[in-house]
Amino acid sequence: MIKKIFLLFAVAMLVISTAFAQTTSGTCGDNATWEYNESSHTLTISGTGRMYDYYEGEYGYPPWKDIMGDVEYIVINDGITHISAGAFWRQVKNAIIPRSVTSIGENAFFDVANIEYYGNAEGSPWAAFCRNGYIEGDFVYSDNTKKEIRRYIGKGGDVAIPDGVTSIGNGACEYTRRCHYGKLTSITIPESVTTIDYMAFIGNDIKSVTIPKNVTSIGLEICSYNENLESIYLNNDPTKLEYVPDMCDRKIRYFVLPEYLDIWMEKNSKLTFTLNGEEYEQDGVIYNLCDNGTAAVIGYTSDLAAELIIPATITKDGTDYSIVTICNSSFADCKILTSVVIPEGVKSIGSNVFDYSTLTSAVIPGSVTSIGSHVFGVTFRELYCYADPDIINFHDMRYLSESTKFHIFIGDLDKWKEKYNNVKFTFVDDIKRLSDCSITIPAQPYTGKALMPVVNDGDKTLVEGEDYTITLPEGGCIDAGEYTVTLKGKNSLYYKSAEKAFVITPKALTSDGISVSEISSQTYTGSAIEPAITITDGNKTLAEGTDYTVEYADNINAGTAKVLITGKANYSGTIEKTFTIIGSPKTATDDITINSTVKIWGFEKTIFVENATKEIRIVDMSGRVIKAIKPDNNRMEIPISKSGIFIVKTGVKTLKVSL
Repeated sequence: MIKKIFLLFAVAMLVISTAFAQTTSGTCGDNATWEYNESSHTLTISGTGRMYDYYEGEYGYPPWKDIMGDVEYIVINDGITHISAGAFWRQVKNAIIPRSVTSIGENAFFDVANIEYYGNAEGSPWAAFCRNGYIEGDFVYSDNTKKEIRRYIGKGGDVAIPDGVTSIGNGACEYTRRCHYGKLTSITIPESVTTIDYMAFIGNDIKSVTIPKNVTSIGLEICSYNENLESIYLNNDPTKLEYVPDMCDRKIRYFVLPEYLDIWMEKNSKLTFTLNGEEYEQDGVIYNLCDNGTAAVIGYTSDLAAELIIPATITKDGTDYSIVTICNSSFADCKILTSVVIPEGVKSIGSNVFDYSTLTSAVIPGSVTSIGSHVFGVTFRELYCYADPDIINFHDMRYLSESTKFHIFIGDLDKWKEKYNNVKFTFVDDIKRLSDCSITIPAQPYTGKALMPVVNDGDKTLVEGEDYTITLPEGGCIDAGEYTVTLKGKNSLYYKSAEKAFVITPKALTSDGISVSEISSQTYTGSAIEPAITITDGNKTLAEGTDYTVEYADNINAGTAKVLITGKANYSGTIEKTFTIIGSPKTATDDITINSTVKIWGFEKTIFVENATKEIRIVDMSGRVIKAIKPDNNRMEIPISKSGIFIVKTGVKTLKVSL
């Protein structure tokens, strides 16, 4: 009895285990079979002819339905002609279809990432994400250039789109329970992406998304059904978007760059846009500072100056931020302001910025391309606008009163009147572009000190610091030469910048204040005599070779020698000086004692003797001593009453001299 019970139990267990064992092969058509390889996760259909029609057909669900959660690859061998509707689904990465297939049922490859097929079968679009795509890593691309992502097929988590991708396709990273691909918890999009298509990241668990700056197309609801999504950071330019869609199925915060805040709000007023940065106050102005180095003016405090000049950049903790926008209502109802200068670099001015304030005048730079409505209040009277009328867009100019003077560039009057012909205020074309002015900078002579150019506009001499600022070359303008200086308009009637040449001319050596030392008479030596020259310019002694050069002429024999001094570098012109060389021997005997220090020569009935220590005897050609003189100094001049040839003797030194 016990054995019979045990036998029945064993049979029952065998039936149960057989019932729960997964089937991995079988038939799927009159002449078609299927087989699943667990190690490669591959489902293979083989045979000939049609597969059975499953799903809503007479055969119900496909026999492999219980293992579809594990299938990653589907291979249909050549010979199969028909593929059943609803045959394959879930996280299959790739399916291969032979050319023998001529018909495909509806949703035969539902949610399959990629299909390799080069035939022309009739049937449904199979619901596959990519036909004949290219798989690499966790992504299916449209082709091997890997520019367009058609489907993410990874395990989820923190996902980074590969650099070089330009397009993220429709539903490319969509998560649904039926597809069984991994759910994304974060997504990093590279700067190379320009297009993000419809529902690209729908259904995931992403908390924040950053749209890179080069994106020019965004599809509807790209982040819908991400339950924990809090924010989308928009670093791109909304002017390059055809339209701004709703990107999520519920209210979240959209963080944008300062220069684009007003444009985003204009393009989609239903979304909540916030500046992407932190608040910072300086000199009574409140700014919003962004990580990309830009800033927006968003408000003011009681420390605000009445005559406000907004800086082009502000610095916080060593980082510079460029002011790019004045946000809506930044100075609305401000009773402190009387004038404001908005810096070059600001691109947009929002609406109601100075509405109900006490502002009376403003300067708008040429960088501004957009100005909102009701910017200025009723007290406003003077506007200097440096913007190009072909570029700037005033959303509403009717609020400017009849008392307002709208100053514009000379020559632009017709353009402004054509663009805004129904206004009450007065256009005044009196602003000059520095580059268009008759700017001249007269040459100035070298002084040895740094020179500041004199700037003229026609007959008018402009005032540095009032009419313009100037940027000089490094080191300033000191030495003679040509310099390029940059002028930038400063007051309301001079604008933009211009580069001009500034010349410092060399100083003439004949100028007042320059003196050249006199040269005393020199004694004949038999060699070229080049006495030192000293030239001074005020308290400065000039350097030979640097400031001037010297040439000598007729400077060997007795007589008048010449010195030619020529200016160099910072000095110009020439000066000629002379000096006298005294004495010159006519003839000499061969018995001169070379090593003796005694020198003897004659010139114009005078015999010169230097360094003699013995009696000097002068003898004529008859042998008669005509003079005998004791030496009394280093140099003696002995006059002779008549010309002729004489013998001069002193110690061992004898010389024949002709006078």
